[in-house]
Amino acid sequence: MLVRACPFLERVDVSYCCSFGDREAAAISCAGGLRELTMDKCLGVSDVGLAKIAVGCGKLKRLSLKWCMEISDLGVGLLCKKCLDLKYLDVSYLKVTSESLRSIASLPKLEFWLWWPAPWWMMWDYNFLKMLVLHYRQLMCQGDCLSSSSFISIIRVHSGLRQINAAYCFSELSPALLHCMKDLKNLSTIIINGALVSDTIFTTMSSYFRNLVCLKLETCNMITEEGVEQLGSHCLLLEELDLTDCSGINDKGLEYLSRCSRLLCLKLGVCANISDKGLLYIALIVQSFMNWIYTGDDGLAALSSGCKKLKKLNLSYCSNITDRGMKLLGYLEELSDLELRGLGKITSVGLTAFAAKCRTIADLDLKHCWNIDDMGFSALAYYSLNLRQVLNPVN
Repeated sequence: MLVRACPFLERVDVSYCCSFGDREAAAISCAGGLRELTMDKCLGVSDVGLAKIAVGCGKLKRLSLKWCMEISDLGVGLLCKKCLDLKYLDVSYLKVTSESLRSIASLPKLEFWLWWPAPWWMMWDYNFLKMLVLHYRQLMCQGDCLSSSSFISIIRVHSGLRQINAAYCFSELSPALLHCMKDLKNLSTIIINGALVSDTIFTTMSSYFRNLVCLKLETCNMITEEGVEQLGSHCLLLEELDLTDCSGINDKGLEYLSRCSRLLCLKLGVCANISDKGLLYIALIVQSFMNWIYTGDDGLAALSSGCKKLKKLNLSYCSNITDRGMKLLGYLEELSDLELRGLGKITSVGLTAFAAKCRTIADLDLKHCWNIDDMGFSALAYYSLNLRQVLNPVN
C-alpha cells in the first residue's frame, strides 16, 4: 500500500521491524526508483526477499543488511549482479564467506564496504579481502577480527588508502605494522582506538603521517606529553583529534597541541589530569572550534571569549560547572548542541541566564541536573525558540 501510494520513494528504513520478511521485501521491490534501503536486523528476510529487491530496485546506491541472519552468499551474489550502482554496502554479521567477497569485489562503483567481526570470520579468505581493498580508499574493521600480519598483507597491496579504521583491532600497534603503513602517502585518517601506543611508536607515527587530518586514539593509555609534543610538532594539519580516556594526557600536552591551529574537533573526555590551565592554552590560539569535550568554570571563561564559533559542547559530569559557567556559555552565539548531564551545581538561575543569551540552542541534555526546576524550563520555553530536543533531569 505504501509503495503504491508513494511511487517516487527513494529512501526507506525498516530496521528492527520484527515482522518484516520476504513478503514485505517483495512489496518494497516495487519501488523501482529506490536509492537507499536500510534493513538492519530484519531477521525474517532471506535470500528470496533480497533477490526480489535486487531485481526490482536496480538503482540502489546504499544498502544496509546488518544482522540479516538469513541472507547468505546466494543472496549477496545476486545482489552484486543486479545492483551495479551500489556505492555503500553493509554486510555486517551476515553468514557469508569468500564467495560473497568475490561478488562484492566485482561492484564497479562501490566506495564504502562495512563489515563487523563475527564468529564465522575465520572462513573469510584474506587474499580476496586484499583484492577488495584495491577498489576503495577506506579500510574499516572493528573488534578483534584481524591480526597484524593479516592487516599488513592487506595494506601492502594498495598504497592509495586514505582512511584506516582499526578501532579495537589490535592490542598493540607493532613496529612492523607501522613500518608498512608509512608507505601510505595519501593517508589522512587513522582510527586505532584501544591500541597500546607507546611514546616511541607515537613519535614515529607523527613523523610518518604529517598530512593527517583525523586521528582517533580513544583509550590509548600509554600516550604521554612526550608523544603529544611530537604530534604538535609534525601533524599541523589536524582538524579532528580524539584523546578520550587517554590518562597520560595533561596540561603540558595541551600546550603542545595548541600548535595545531586547524583543529575543529578535540575530545578530551575522562582525561583526569587536565585542568582549566591546559584548556586555556587551546582556547587562546584556536578560534573556531566546532566541538569541545571537557572543561570547568574558568576554562569556560576562556572558551567563551576565544572560541566564538563553537557549535557543539559536551560538559557532562564536569562537576565543577556552576551557574557562573552557565552564564558564560551564553556568549557562545552559535552553540546548537549542549550536553550538561550530571551537573549537580547548576540551577534554574544559571539555565535562565544561558537561555536569555544563547538563542541558537537546538539540542539540550539536562539528565541528572537535579537542581533545575520549572523556572528553568519556563525560561527555555520563552527564549529558546529553536529548541528541538530536551532530555530533562528525570529521564
